[in-house]
Amino acid sequence: MAAPSVPAATPAEPAVMLDRGPLLRVRGLSVDFRLHAFNRKPQTVRALAGVALDVRAGDVYGLVGESGSGKTTLARCLLRLTVPTAG
Repeated sequence: MAAPSVPAATPAEPAVMLDRGPLLRVRGLSVDFRLHAFNRKPQTVRALAGVALDVRAGDVYGLVGESGSGKTTLARCLLRLTVPTAG
């Protein structure tokens, strides 16, 4: 008795992603921190200045930069853990 025939597997159709604009849009994001040092006048340090970016569905991004360049500050702003000064 012959084994039943099994149809060949067909590759799944890729999901169609409709371009409905970016999932996340950032314009003019700036963050200033106020530093208070003992026996010194308070200073303002700008961590981010005028950041603009769009994140679209299905895209993959990497954020690289030197230590102290604002990567974590940007991520915290996007997650609403840090309140931006502007943007």
